[in-house]
Amino acid sequence: MAPAQPGRVAVPGGTRYLALGAPGFFLTLVGGVRADHVNRRRVIATFQSIQMLCPTVLVVLLLTATVRPWVVILLSLTVGITDALSMRAVVAVARKLAVLLHRLWVTAEVYGPLYGVESEAA
Repeated sequence: MAPAQPGRVAVPGGTRYLALGAPGFFLTLVGGVRADHVNRRRVIATFQSIQMLCPTVLVVLLLTATVRPWVVILLSLTVGITDALSMRAVVAVARKLAVLLHRLWVTAEVYGPLYGVESEAA
């Protein structure tokens, strides 16, 4: 067996992909209910921030040669959970944006908040 190289860790691919994908199977419905009852933008920002921290932690551990297989699996599980809980909110925001863009395209009107125009109803 070859000696371990610094910064390299062997993690079975199936275990990592299971940690990434399994939470989506179990938590997507919970994420959908959450997206319906809380501020979607806050949900997306929170979970995307957590997902951004996971590779950052992994890079620091790789540079210091202290990464272990269980850390990679734990970080993959964290990304899988946050992805499953935020995906419904992302879809809801994307749909809302698509409807708005379609309406603007069809009516050729100017979107007031984009230019700082106050609403006429106010």
